[in-house]
Amino acid sequence: MDYGCADGSFLPSLSKYFNNVFAADINPDLIGEATILKREMKLDNVKLLCTKDLSFEETKKAVGDTKYDIVYILEVMEHVGENGSTMYDDKKKTVVTDFGTH
Repeated sequence: MDYGCADGSFLPSLSKYFNNVFAADINPDLIGEATILKREMKLDNVKLLCTKDLSFEETKKAVGDTKYDIVYILEVMEHVGENGSTMYDDKKKTVVTDFGTH
């Protein structure tokens, strides 16, 4: 899973090494670019999702029951957190609770 995939620059590599790749981003323009990349490179094992208007629960529903062994959240964590006093706890909650890692 590439959560915060932007324009999909990692998708060709992920597609090559993993059977199923789920990529999501909040920016519809970047998902549009990733869609073009997916189509032109024939990355048939990649599923894309724009999360702009989705709650986290709706996003999880879109992922479905597929289990992913690795979640890439590159260039995302610096955007997680409400303020300096809760920043660490907000990031920890995102990784531990939202993605189900321990």
